Amino acid sequence: MKKHISSARVERYIIAYIADNTLKCEDRLQSIRVIAESTGASISTVQKATANLARKNIIETRLGAGLFVAKENNDQANLIGILSPHFDSLSGNFMTDAIFSIKTTLQLNGYCPITLEPPSGIWGSERDSLEKDLVKRFLSFNVKGLIVASSAAENSKFWSFLKRLNTPLVCFNNSDGSDQLNLVTSDNHTAGIIAAKHFIERGHTSLAVVTDVFAKSLSEKERVAGFKEELSRHNLSCETCSNISRSSDDQTFKNTIKCLKNVTGVFAINDSTAIQLMTHIQNESKTDMTLSFLGFDDSILCDHVKPRLTSINQFPKIAGERTAKLLLRILADGCDLEKTQIRLKPELHIRDSVSNIS
Repeated sequence: MKKHISSARVERYIIAYIADNTLKCEDRLQSIRVIAESTGASISTVQKATANLARKNIIETRLGAGLFVAKENNDQANLIGILSPHFDSLSGNFMTDAIFSIKTTLQLNGYCPITLEPPSGIWGSERDSLEKDLVKRFLSFNVKGLIVASSAAENSKFWSFLKRLNTPLVCFNNSDGSDQLNLVTSDNHTAGIIAAKHFIERGHTSLAVVTDVFAKSLSEKERVAGFKEELSRHNLSCETCSNISRSSDDQTFKNTIKCLKNVTGVFAINDSTAIQLMTHIQNESKTDMTLSFLGFDDSILCDHVKPRLTSINQFPKIAGERTAKLLLRILADGCDLEKTQIRLKPELHIRDSVSNIS
């Protein structure tokens, strides 16, 4: 059975083709037939994608002549570039819901958001380089503004690159910790404190935090710091266990589970990490879960695991809307002299995964 290729995916292919081949206004694009062959999409799907890009004034369709880069070179298109760390169609995923909220707010205000993201499974300096290239691609489209949801480490050169740009820009969910970038994020430090307090209130004194592959990003470092600082106030120590990713092998999980043998509670840096660990432990022990877990994101998956996962909600729709509105304000003012940083207060959603052992 032939895999269905969405029109959105075809749109991303065409936009990437324009940038990768440094096409200018009125340059000819591939034909609809060639695009269909290159993407694996049907002719009708390609026609839908090209019609949508034409409405956004990115390309032109000329009867009998083919497809061309738009004459106006996007100056009238009101394009906004959104760099996303990943794109997941799962409703209830923090980044998916936040990006959807950003795009909706921008569209309601007359702008055309376009989203690019680096491939999954690439970390560190290689990922930073890919993200930098994607931002440059946005700039080649003459975007009016940028929203950057990068996973770069706190000390990455990627942030210095962003600071040199003249395009209005708002960082979402992560930055380098300086006051030189506009930012909308959760109050991650407070989130860590909330997690620690919940464990302490339920009698837990032996705790661990498990990070993922983005452990060097400021957002995750602040989360861990808040958790450990609150434990320290109660003279409690904390184990820090290895970085988990979706591609982690069985040995990584076994090593992590071994790291947790002397604790009763685990603060996982996000819901995905928590659920992966819970699943591996249950598969290994073949018994009910005895270790307590607390996640972060309050994703839709929290209600579909056993025990149901207690987690911290970042309110992605509100965060996305605030991000878009901050960029709109910067665009309306026509200047960006003082940087604005907004940290939204998270909330704990209590379910079943943290036992009361007091």
